[in-house]
Order: sequence, then C-alpha cells, then structure tokens
Amino acid sequence: MKNKFIIGITLFVIIGIAVCLIYILLNLKEEKENNKVDNTQNVTSNVDNNENVNLEDNEKNEEIEIALNSKIGVQILRYIDIAIDSPYSDELYQEIEKNGLSNKAKVMYTYLIATNDTTYSEYLIPLEDSSGSYINVNDFENIAKDIFGNDVKLTHETVFGDENYDMQNSRYLNLPMGFPGSDFNYTYDIPYKIKQIGDTYEVYMYRLYITEKFSGEENEGSMSVNIYKDSGRINKLVTISDNNFFESENKKEYLKNKIDAGNIKKESLKVVKYTLKKVNDKYYLENIE
Repeated sequence: MKNKFIIGITLFVIIGIAVCLIYILLNLKEEKENNKVDNTQNVTSNVDNNENVNLEDNEKNEEIEIALNSKIGVQILRYIDIAIDSPYSDELYQEIEKNGLSNKAKVMYTYLIATNDTTYSEYLIPLEDSSGSYINVNDFENIAKDIFGNDVKLTHETVFGDENYDMQNSRYLNLPMGFPGSDFNYTYDIPYKIKQIGDTYEVYMYRLYITEKFSGEENEGSMSVNIYKDSGRINKLVTISDNNFFESENKKEYLKNKIDAGNIKKESLKVVKYTLKKVNDKYYLENIE
C-alpha cells in the first residue's frame, strides 16, 4: 500500500515536470516566432524607408520641363525675360560675357529693371530741373533683392558710361538719351525652354544682336532691322523689312514667332543659360552663362 502511494506521488511529480517542460518549450517557440515576425517587420520597414528616401532623392534630381506660359513659367521669367530697346542692353550683356554676373553687371541689370519696369515707376522721382528722374539707393537695393535675393550686396558705381550715379546724394539718375542716329543697336535674350532640377531652374535663351537701321529723310525714309549672331555685328542672319515689327507692342514675341517659323535659324543663334534658385515662393537669379 505504501509502495503504491510512493509510485503515485512519483508519477504525479513526473507528469507535473513534463507539463512544465512542455509549457516552457511552447513559450520559447512562440517567442522565437514573434521575434522572427518583428525582425521581418523591421526589415520591411527599413526597405520602405529606404525606398522613400531614394524616391525623394530621385524627385529632387528629376529633370522637369516647364512651359514658358505656365503660371510657374511666368513667375520664373518675371525678371529675366526683359525687353529693353536700348544700347545699354548691349553693354550689360558684354559685361556678363566678359565677367559673368559681376557687381557691375548686377548694378547694370538692376538699373535697367528699375528704370524700365513699370512695377517700379513709383520709385522714380522727377529731378528738380525736370531733366529726368532719379531713384534712391535704398529703393535701388530693394529692387536688386527682388532680382538676386536678400543676400545680394551691391557696391554702387556709375554704369553705362554716364555719370548716372550721384554719390553725393545717394541716388541713380535716369536721364534721357540722345538720338541714336541711323543705326540703333540693342540685344534681346528670347526664352525657349525652362528646366527644373529640384529647387534650381535653368532658362535657356536665344541671344539676338539687333540693329535697327533708318535711311532717307525724316518722315520719308525707310526702316529695317538686321539680326546678327555676334555682338560685333559681323555675321548677319536675316534682314527684316516689316512695319509690323516696328509697330509691334512686343518685339520679342514677334522675333520669337520668326524663330519658331524657321525664318531665323535656331542653329545659328547663340544659346545662353540663366540659372535661378527658388527660395520659399520666389525665384532669384544666380547666374547667366
């Protein structure tokens, strides 16, 4: 009887130990599977994160073409698609070709915008003797910031060969030009493509060197325009004798249509690139080359 009792106790203990071992093994297996799932999820998460990072990098480096007449295109061209029928434009682009977007080039560029863009006409103050107008240096610098960004620092100087910088009174003078004579020279940059790469924008333009010619007596003469491929005006591309050009409110658009129609060969034109940087919602000119 006593032996049966001992055997019963022993079997009970053995069964208890076996149950405990099975329970422990099952828990270990479950924990191992959970760890496997977690590791798989972590790997998947890392892959997803890496794909997202790569996607963002690709988007930043992706090259996108922007239509010239789109809302963004119009904003980008705001300060670079300028049409100034003035010998000053010749001097500006000659300086840029020689020294890049130097301090002098930035002063020239700002001066032409300030004195020709109707947006800033309120800054032009009539001179005391009514011989022209002027713009204060502080307003001049604010216009430069609109074009080149808030970090631009100008060293003020006389440009375009005239005494147009009045250092004593800290202002730029806008004086009328004399009659240009029979030949009137100026330069146009005509945009044809905009590319976006991240927050950098590249605007490609055809550069046209233009000479308006007048011959004959006043009110009885004839006018024509020669388009050249070089600043020295040696290699002439085409002569236009069309009154529509002179009567057009937008000569650049007229010439662009001539280029698109093949009347002015694209292959013969000089191509220049304007580089702009987007900061917040504004586009600032960084370089011209």
